[in-house]
Amino acid sequence: MSQSEPEGTKRTLLYDWHVGNGARVVSFGGWRMPLHYAAGVVREHLATRTQAGLFDVSHMGRFRISGQGAQAYLSQVLTNDAAALAPEQAHYTLVSNEHGGAIDDAYLYRLTAEDFLLVVNASNRARVWDWLHAQTIPRSVVMNDESEGLAMFALQGPRSDKLLASSLQADALPEARRKRIRVGKYDGHALIPARTGYTGEALGFELIADARIAQALWQRLVDAGA
Repeated sequence: MSQSEPEGTKRTLLYDWHVGNGARVVSFGGWRMPLHYAAGVVREHLATRTQAGLFDVSHMGRFRISGQGAQAYLSQVLTNDAAALAPEQAHYTLVSNEHGGAIDDAYLYRLTAEDFLLVVNASNRARVWDWLHAQTIPRSVVMNDESEGLAMFALQGPRSDKLLASSLQADALPEARRKRIRVGKYDGHALIPARTGYTGEALGFELIADARIAQALWQRLVDAGA
């Protein structure tokens, strides 16, 4: 860690890749994150708007909530009803305090009937985790912070669907509708492609990947888009 970095600053799994490929790295929410590369912001913006762009958003928090009582618990602590989601669907929601105030905005993924993934903002990760544990948790519910074991990418732009299709098997892609996800694998490890639009694009994807395949998947997408 350099002397200019505050103590406790975190780095994503792809930090060394970013630095090695000429990224300008800045501090953001307690993380060292790439702002842009040598080509510059304008060129990157135009590439994303006309073709596709790939973004490392692994700094966001990812909480796994599982068990027979997971749906009921999440419906109590989030503003949107978890029961409204079928497996392999997702929706936007808020983590609310007892007075109705927002602690954080988040996205809830329903992986299976009793298995959920809650994605929260990096700066509020610890706060949300502590608040969730301060609530009454049914004995059947298991919660794990999987933020360190998972990477998260955003692939956006008008050619993002074609680029992703060329990089993954057809059965690994989510249904071509908003708020759909697919629970699958890449090279034998967990991969969840999502079509939520959470990162701002009507046509775009979020990919949540096991840490063990993160760099290989990232490089494959970069090579496919080059």
